[in-house]
Amino acid sequence: MSNSPLYNIRDKSGNIYGPADAPTLIQWTQQGRIIAGMAIAPDGTTDWLEASRHPAVSHLFGYSAPQPTYNSPTPAPASESTNLYSPTYQTAPGYEGGPPSLNILSLLSMIFGILSLPTFFCCCIGPFSAIVSVILGLIALVQISKSPNRYTGKALAITGLITSALGLLAFLGLMLFGFLNQH
Repeated sequence: MSNSPLYNIRDKSGNIYGPADAPTLIQWTQQGRIIAGMAIAPDGTTDWLEASRHPAVSHLFGYSAPQPTYNSPTPAPASESTNLYSPTYQTAPGYEGGPPSLNILSLLSMIFGILSLPTFFCCCIGPFSAIVSVILGLIALVQISKSPNRYTGKALAITGLITSALGLLAFLGLMLFGFLNQH
């Protein structure tokens, strides 16, 4: 290794690897040996920083991190070795710890909306499925708009609303057709 600063890497299980210099960190990241969620700290400190935010490798994760300041030259106590981050670690503003997840209500809205289309002629299943789809779709859209960093699935919720509206219109059209043909 060269005279450049040395770093330790801590995986999600708390195992510590290193020390390694910055070019080695870059190589390990490119090989997939260092992934987002792991932490990196200068050798001999407890100032762990998430790998995707560390200036030596952040560009490989698509994030340009500012140069961190390290304030503790002492090694980590044995009790902290099982924790991924030291107590002083803070995430960036707006970062909630991972990529947004699919809002399950939006998926259910789409499923019930699609079910309402072929079953619109059935008095019980079609309209019920469409109404459930509308309710789930509206709740999902509200949740997604309130927490866009936490949830995805807006397109699924909208698809559910559209297909359920088509299912309801088909059911009402069938009911109107039946009513007009009786008189």
